[in-house]
Amino acid sequence: MSIRSHLGIKAATVLLAVGGLGFGMMGTGVHAAFTDAGHATESVSVGTFGIQFVNLSSNCTADGGSGAWTVTCNIPMLTSSAAGSAPISFSIKDTGTIGGSYTVSPGVISGQVTGATQFVDLLPSGVASTPLAAGATSAPVNAGLSWGALVNGNEGQNVSVVYTINATA
Repeated sequence: MSIRSHLGIKAATVLLAVGGLGFGMMGTGVHAAFTDAGHATESVSVGTFGIQFVNLSSNCTADGGSGAWTVTCNIPMLTSSAAGSAPISFSIKDTGTIGGSYTVSPGVISGQVTGATQFVDLLPSGVASTPLAAGATSAPVNAGLSWGALVNGNEGQNVSVVYTINATA
């Protein structure tokens, strides 16, 4: 046996032994386990939330519940062809024990007649989210309709505007 073949067998034996050892340990591997636990106690105070419309203009009615309400206002009978307006107002009162907030959407006008003078909402941008404390009353929401000089097409028109109020606690 020559030295060359002896080194080749020795090297092969070492490689096989190291490979076998590595292969044998592959299944066992190194692992870790993590556990986590947490405990907390939370007290939640729950109250009530509701709204009521106060100081509502006489030509308006309010309706709704569960977060969405409407205020519908009919313009008074038009007795002149002159330009004019029908302002209305209302306030929102939080009748609950917790505060909330409300928004008022721009009015939706119904009863417009093609070819007649058009009516315009006096609250074109609505009211952005406004906080309302428990038991508090909002500042007046001033809205309504305005119009230019009327024409014959306006005769007999029944025009109304509907505002949607969303309120949440």
